[in-house]
Parts: sequence; C-alpha cells; structure tokens
Amino acid sequence: MKICESAGCMSKLSGNQLRKILSTTGNSHLLSFSDSAVIPKLDSDILITTDFGPLVGNNCHDAGRISVLNALSDIYVMGGIPLYASVIFIVGEDITDSEREDLFRSISETCKDEGVIITGGHTIVGEQTIIGITAIGTQGDRIIPKNNCSNGDVILISKPIGS
Repeated sequence: MKICESAGCMSKLSGNQLRKILSTTGNSHLLSFSDSAVIPKLDSDILITTDFGPLVGNNCHDAGRISVLNALSDIYVMGGIPLYASVIFIVGEDITDSEREDLFRSISETCKDEGVIITGGHTIVGEQTIIGITAIGTQGDRIIPKNNCSNGDVILISKPIGS
C-alpha cells in the first residue's frame, strides 16, 4: 500500500493558485472560500449525484463541459432540475496552468449555461488531473426511477447498447 506523503490540508491547491484559476471563470463569488456551501431551503426532495474521472475530450475546454454535463445528466435522467454544483478537482502535473484555467472556465460556463450555481468544491494536488462535479437538484414533476419502466415507455439511447 502506498501512503500519501501529504494529506488533508497539506495536499490542497494553495489559495493563491486557486484564486488565480478561479479569477478566470467570471464567478467572483467563488473567490471567498468557505468550508462548506450554503444551499437555500428547497421546496421539494433533493437529488444529489457525484460524477468524476480523468479528463475526456480533445482539449481541456471540452473536458470541463463533458464533466459537468455527465454529472447533470444524472439529475436530468431522473426528471430532476439541477440547481447547484460542487467541483472536485485533482490538480495533476499532466496539464499546464493555462489548461487548468481553461478547464475551470469551461466548467463555470457550462454550469451557467445550464442554470446551475457553483457553490464551491475541493481541490487537491495529485499525479493525474481528475475532474468531477457533485450536482444537487430538485425533483421535477415526478421522479423517473430506473426500475419503474412499463411496456410502451420510450427509451432514448445516446450511445451504442453495451457501451
């Protein structure tokens, strides 16, 4: 077993580095850090999902967009309405500072396009860049569970069966 040499607060991205990256997103409210996000009281059940992984796409801009949309799709597919996002970011040495800024900018823009407010997140330093989102939403008109299909229901498939 490999033990991490720097854990907890020692493995976080420095405040100065994070401020530099976040300053490019256009979300000035993210520049004041807190230990947790405040979500206003919601009028319906809450849907929460976390989706994260290595960068996917042809560039960091695409990777940020794909990451956000993958997480939000978990809320959408259940008939929910995504409202908030918390970003999970393992900052690897495999991308440049400019690419990190582009990645965050893309995440911020995609959330804004989807009407989702970024409430904060967590960063640590690691070997490989990994990005993710915890998406928080409310149920729509009705929750659509996976195990409640009926004959005649329409299924939309966005990739080949078995992938």
